[in-house]
Amino acid sequence: MELVSIFKRVIGLDVHQAQVTACAIIEAPDGQVIVEQRQFGAFKKDRRALAEWCAALRPEEVVMESTGIYWKSPYAALEAAGIRAKVVNARHCPSRSRDARPTSATPNGWQCWPVPACCVAPSCRWPNCASCA
Repeated sequence: MELVSIFKRVIGLDVHQAQVTACAIIEAPDGQVIVEQRQFGAFKKDRRALAEWCAALRPEEVVMESTGIYWKSPYAALEAAGIRAKVVNARHCPSRSRDARPTSATPNGWQCWPVPACCVAPSCRWPNCASCA
């Protein structure tokens, strides 16, 4: 079975309090895969540098993982650069925890992905959710 890539240009961001770790995977037209990793600080100049670096790579998809509130500033910097990132919380992933429950609210109406609407309820638990199982 041959794997077919869905996106040719993606960036994954792991957001922590004091740093953002970024990994870009770019598939060239000839099929060669280029992986570039960078680390950025948490200051405004660092967030701007992150946004500029991401914009220069012209990604099709940017996914940001954060378990706390630290995603807000990098998200705003990316949005200012015209990049719409998808925010995920590791606790939303069934493989990470059998008792996963969303704990991060979505302030200001920002969308968290890939959490289905049913799972925003505090009572939802992945193993028992018909939509998420």
